[in-house]
Amino acid sequence: MAENLAKQTKPAHLQRCMCWDTLEGGWRCYVYDDISKYWCTQATTEHDPDGDNHVSDYADYRITHWIPMPPKPM
Repeated sequence: MAENLAKQTKPAHLQRCMCWDTLEGGWRCYVYDDISKYWCTQATTEHDPDGDNHVSDYADYRITHWIPMPPKPM
C-alpha cells in the first residue's frame, strides 16, 4: 500500500484518507478540504468555512502520511 508524504502530495478536494496522525499516535480517517487547506473529520462532505470540522492545518506536521480510501458505498 503506497503512502504519500503529506508535505509533498495533497489529496483531492474532500477526499477521504487514512492519515498517520502523530498527535493521536496512529492511523485515523480524515477528509482533506483543499479550499481551507485543512484535514477535517471523517464525516465531512462539504467545505465548512467556519472550521468546526477542522482537525489539522495542512501546514502542521501532525499528519505525516496519507493513503487514499475507496469511495463510500452507495
